[in-house]
Amino acid sequence: MSAWGVGLKLVVTIPALNEQESIGRVVREIPRRIVGVSEVEVVVMNDGSTDATAAVARAAGAKVVTLPGKRGLGHVFRSSMTEAIRRGADLIVNIDGDGQFDSADVASIIQPILHNQADFVTCTRFAAADGPRGMTSVKFWGNRSVTWLVNRLAKLDLSDVSCGFRAYNREAAYRLSQFGRWTYVEECLLDLAVKRMRIVQLPFTVRGQREHGESRVARSVIRYGSNLSQILLRALRDIFPLRFFCSLAALCFIIGLSGVGFLALWLILHGRTTPFTSLVPMSMAVIVLAFLLLMVGLLADMVARHRRLNEELLYLARRKLFTAAPAAVQPPPLAPATLLVEPVLISLDRASAID
Repeated sequence: MSAWGVGLKLVVTIPALNEQESIGRVVREIPRRIVGVSEVEVVVMNDGSTDATAAVARAAGAKVVTLPGKRGLGHVFRSSMTEAIRRGADLIVNIDGDGQFDSADVASIIQPILHNQADFVTCTRFAAADGPRGMTSVKFWGNRSVTWLVNRLAKLDLSDVSCGFRAYNREAAYRLSQFGRWTYVEECLLDLAVKRMRIVQLPFTVRGQREHGESRVARSVIRYGSNLSQILLRALRDIFPLRFFCSLAALCFIIGLSGVGFLALWLILHGRTTPFTSLVPMSMAVIVLAFLLLMVGLLADMVARHRRLNEELLYLARRKLFTAAPAAVQPPPLAPATLLVEPVLISLDRASAID
């Protein structure tokens, strides 16, 4: 493992499924000499490819880890982070193997971390107002909608939350908890924002469409929307349980109270409750449901506190397990003039207001 005084080790992880047409170029074009980095290692996570992806990646100079079966991109991401930590990574960059991103930008995306300005750096594909060239209108507006929702939940101001080109320092990697099977990008951002990690967004030029093959995440808009909705709902339930259940309780209470109010008005105007008599038990049932949801929210908030304690213990266990030597003194930041890309730093004042 690299010491701070000697230099940092960068591990670039690339999830790949049948990417033989592009994986070689992606691996070869990753910079091997970066100021402030003493070692660069490229690891291709081969997710059950049936073509020559693994052989092409090895020939290009990457280490290949073959995963059994096709267990989903979320599982591949978790495995890649664990693999990078085991290899002694001080910095981790995740980049897709389809060639949509410029591999040379790996040197740029880690700059805010090298300058101690961020723990986590994410790419935005929306430096231009109309998004990356070739992106369909459905994907464009879908991304905008999800970005708005995640920004609201995490109290951030990002323009793209669904991009897989990202960089992590060791602290962010140790603290990250991710459970989704089919995708991970939005869930990881929410998790790190809640844990007060410093988040920076950088613009990079990307293609809106793949050169070869088909995306396994967004090949079906309906399926992607369904999987993403499940992940976001579970993240909202687990990360913001009180807000989640209180919102449902408030909705039920308003519906039940509206029914009672309508029935009372009908009774005043007509002197009877028919033909809406059945509205009385229905409204009361909905109001009772609201109180039950409120109680569930309070209990879920208690469980969430235990989850945070468990995650802190997991963080400490990871540090003890994967840190082979005592942490050395962190070097001073490099001169700002060496920054390759001007970062857009997300204010931590808003992140600190997260419940």
